[in-house]
Amino acid sequence: MYSKLSIGTANFGLNYGINNIQPLCNNEIKKILNYSSKIGIINIDTAIGYKNSKKIQKSISKKWRITSKIPNLTKLNINIEKDLTKLIEDHLLDLNQQKLHCLLLHNAEDILNFGDKLWNILIYLKKNKIVNKIGYSVYSPTILNKLFFSYKPDVVQAPFNLFDRRLSNSNWLKKLNSEGIEIQIRSIFLQGLLLDKKIQKEKFMKFDNHFLKYYSWLHEKKLTALEACIQFVKNYEIINNYIIGVKNLSELLLITECFANNKKIEIPKYLKSEEYDLIDPNYW
Repeated sequence: MYSKLSIGTANFGLNYGINNIQPLCNNEIKKILNYSSKIGIINIDTAIGYKNSKKIQKSISKKWRITSKIPNLTKLNINIEKDLTKLIEDHLLDLNQQKLHCLLLHNAEDILNFGDKLWNILIYLKKNKIVNKIGYSVYSPTILNKLFFSYKPDVVQAPFNLFDRRLSNSNWLKKLNSEGIEIQIRSIFLQGLLLDKKIQKEKFMKFDNHFLKYYSWLHEKKLTALEACIQFVKNYEIINNYIIGVKNLSELLLITECFANNKKIEIPKYLKSEEYDLIDPNYW
């Protein structure tokens, strides 16, 4: 039932989200990962830049499928030909793992800067069974127009939620599926914004009308915001992996309960937005 879920770990090692939530304590991380394993969640999403590898390795076994991400290489002061492979090997040591399921570029535009030199290193890591799959994380599907056909990935990770439907509207969701690419979806709750009325009022007042439509529809359908966000992504069965972030075990229990509910809900098109100030955290 939960095989498509993946535990997002950005807040395991960093302040995260629009609320700037403090990193989780080791005990809470252990409870979240232990319960996840118990119910059949074996996917975990992390990154070298999250600085949480040693926290994670205390609570995972070799059966976990780990997706991790290489930091922004344009900002990282390393010689990629000499140092990138060692960076990944050191990351695996910190995780106490022999290989990664997926290795993604956190900044997909690094390929535009480093080209074949960078992509060939990722291919080398895959051929040498250090990673199973390679790809990139994107903030907007428009970057796929520049990269996909020259550097075809095994995996693409992208934001997708009931406000931000760019991946579907651009037809890239169907394109990736037709090409056999693993599709990982993050930002299901838009970093928690879609669930937090207080933050909506404090920092997104200019979108009051949009939130009014959102809550009017929720009231009409007798849904919680959490149920609506989860059902929206579940409606897209071609998605391979749903990344969820939680700040405690109680939140994970609520989310998994919603995922277990199989009732179909049609989400109205008018709830989508094209306003970058609303749907893209890079503009917040």
